[in-house]
Amino acid sequence: MSNTFVNQYDGNGSLKDFQLTFNIVQGRSVTVYVTSQNAQADEATDKQPTCSYSVALTDPNAEKATGTVTFNTAPANLAKVTLTPN
Repeated sequence: MSNTFVNQYDGNGSLKDFQLTFNIVQGRSVTVYVTSQNAQADEATDKQPTCSYSVALTDPNAEKATGTVTFNTAPANLAKVTLTPN
């Protein structure tokens, strides 16, 4: 069963922008995880500090909006990028 409130992508070493396909409620944020290729997912070590990415919502004044997560440095090739609402 898929979870419509989680977006997962594979990094390619150059892509920095990842789309949020779920709505973020105003005043809330996104939690971002990056898991290395072939590594076991670990919430404690994979969670990214908020200074390593930015979030731009399609309409920051809306009650709910989708958007884009942009990393300062592109996740490594085949790293698993996971975006969840906070």
